[in-house]
Amino acid sequence: SPDVCSSDLYSVHFPTIDVGYATGDSGTILKTTNGGSGWTNLQTGISSDLKGIFFTTGTTGYVAGTSGAVYKTTNGGLTWTPSNSGINATVNSIYFTTASTGYAVSDNGKILKTTDAGIGWNTIATTGNSLLSIYFPTANTGFAVGIGGHIARTTDAGATWSYPTSGTNKTLRSVCFTNATTGYIAGDQGTFLNTTNGGLTWIQQPNTGQSDLLSVCFPDASAGYVAGVNGKIVKFNTSASSCLTLAPAGWKNDNFGDVCFTSATTGYAVGDSGMIVKTVNGGTTWTSL
Repeated sequence: SPDVCSSDLYSVHFPTIDVGYATGDSGTILKTTNGGSGWTNLQTGISSDLKGIFFTTGTTGYVAGTSGAVYKTTNGGLTWTPSNSGINATVNSIYFTTASTGYAVSDNGKILKTTDAGIGWNTIATTGNSLLSIYFPTANTGFAVGIGGHIARTTDAGATWSYPTSGTNKTLRSVCFTNATTGYIAGDQGTFLNTTNGGLTWIQQPNTGQSDLLSVCFPDASAGYVAGVNGKIVKFNTSASSCLTLAPAGWKNDNFGDVCFTSATTGYAVGDSGMIVKTVNGGTTWTSL
């Protein structure tokens, strides 16, 4: 969608079937209200590069990024109010388990939590590694991943954290679960890990290639999608002997920073220079928006 935006896009989130948001460089926030057919470049007044996004409803959501930036909107992106994250590092990922309880992770290895819908954030853990993604399959169980193959796991809503072995020292960039026990992690040089025991142990999946994988999304338990550098979008069928099949994207010179599905068949990916693509047939074909 270069006519709307030329900034690199890092994250995309659809709180409803029709309403979606994408974030990128220099405070860029794009919004669609018609399933991606048209996008509006919101005038945010934010200067930070925005890496993370999460909406709890179609109108209430959060974005996060460089210099500890966390912003909240309650009116669908018309206005954004800064929250005090309490840190001066890049906030890479944000995830809410309820309307009031949310978590975030940062470049300086901190895990943050809010219990008042983003008004205040507290550091609940400090790990030794830069963290890039956080995901909670249940209200109490959550995972954060990052540089050096680092995984952090909580089963008590962030009160305590353990650090399962990933089996790799590659950078882990994205984590996603389909239920409390089954989850996936995507990372550099074709790293694609799977757990079936609630994140206690992780196994590298075969046939992933060598490209850096930047995002993973599972709309349901049967199939998921991984997006990454060099226009790569991959579909993972859980029943097909854990084999990855390349979805022909056709954008070989661009990087996809994030992929998000609103149903088993409809999904979006965003990336370099304002690129937004959509599939309505489970990844078989993709259309540039």
